[in-house]
Amino acid sequence: MLSFIAGLVLIIFACCDMTAARPSRAQVRQVYEQMRIARQDVARCDLELSHQMKTVLARMRIYFKKRKQIDLLDPLVLEREEQALKLARSLPDNPYKILTNQSTEEETARSVARVKFVLEPSLCESNLTDWRKEPPAQWKEIPGTISIVHNGYDYLIVWGASFDGKPVCFDGKTKILSMRLKY
Repeated sequence: MLSFIAGLVLIIFACCDMTAARPSRAQVRQVYEQMRIARQDVARCDLELSHQMKTVLARMRIYFKKRKQIDLLDPLVLEREEQALKLARSLPDNPYKILTNQSTEEETARSVARVKFVLEPSLCESNLTDWRKEPPAQWKEIPGTISIVHNGYDYLIVWGASFDGKPVCFDGKTKILSMRLKY
């Protein structure tokens, strides 16, 4: 989030009329106001993505209740991809769409791939505490992507990518939803 804001400041100052060596107070106020608005927009999108993550987790619960079996490690990867496509199509638009200025074709392609399954055999509940403080560095996705990480056996978590591609955070903690799968 901080790098996003720093980049925004540089862009805004570059766009301002910089005839003097130092920006005027009015220019600085304008930059701060635009930064405040940008932070509010990202926070609103993060909240919307958080609601969509909850929807995905609820639908996963329903999916496993109907199937009465746990087969995340099933060799039929296509079935998992079809499930991800169904989930993605059932969600509202990507909340970051308004902030990223994507073309309609780009957005359509990305919205279809918004939900993805990731196999992490070492995943267990004890990972959760550490990951909420400091998520793995490889957790970086296109903004609005919802990842379902599972161990292939009895546990899965859901996380969503914020505007900077890193997991959504609230109050300094990474938003990770979890579900224990029962046989």
